[in-house]
Amino acid sequence: MNLLEMLPRAAYHDEAHVGDFQGAVGRQMDAAEAARDDLMKQARPATATWGMTIYEREYGIEPDVSKPHDQRLSRWRAKRRGQGTTTKELIKLMASSFTGGEVDVREPKGQYLVEIEFIGTWGVPPNVDDLEESIREVLPAHLDLTLLYKYLTFGMLTAQNMTFGELTALGLEWLEFAGGAWTDGR
Repeated sequence: MNLLEMLPRAAYHDEAHVGDFQGAVGRQMDAAEAARDDLMKQARPATATWGMTIYEREYGIEPDVSKPHDQRLSRWRAKRRGQGTTTKELIKLMASSFTGGEVDVREPKGQYLVEIEFIGTWGVPPNVDDLEESIREVLPAHLDLTLLYKYLTFGMLTAQNMTFGELTALGLEWLEFAGGAWTDGR
């Protein structure tokens, strides 16, 4: 902030000590504004940086600063949503908060099992270990958990009348699809 510009030009602009003083005060005000703006970012988990650790600890999550913010935020949201009675809808909400895609939750009769199928995501979603840990924390102990993923298979490729060579000719690598990059729109 240039405070000297706010003073009357004729009275103060020629005084060297006034310029030095106003410059020093301006730098301090800039630093104070930056600190205020940073503090305001910490008030919301979606924009928090160093404050994310506070939100995580509030829900008993051990902060892992090596993970990207979006993964930490997903885990926090799932933990927050996982409070109360565990229902199929709650598990679905928690799982979709991690993947950002559509999921289906099933409870096959008589199997003491909960299946989560990732419908809107190909391959293994990022941060799936944290998702599984969060779900297991709220899942009753007598129920097991199975995660079901969607992959591009050779059968799907041939159903599209494509060969590996044609895939490569499009500039696409098979390994991209083995990890789940293939979409229904292709």
